[in-house]
Amino acid sequence: MTWEKAILAIFEKYNGIVTLKNLYQDVPLILNETVATDIPHNIRAYLRKLKQKKINQTNRIVSICLD
Repeated sequence: MTWEKAILAIFEKYNGIVTLKNLYQDVPLILNETVATDIPHNIRAYLRKLKQKKINQTNRIVSICLD
């Protein structure tokens, strides 16, 4: 499982309301075979990536609607 899928799985588990503590505790359990040394850093990086991806999708939809 990828980091992104693991994070999204945690969001689904908690019905979309997740704390960083939930992520820090639960993502390593899903990613048993990770070799990452700084898991909190990786989680925050993937959250930023997911946020940016969502913003880009929203901007694309808005620009299509305005055209």
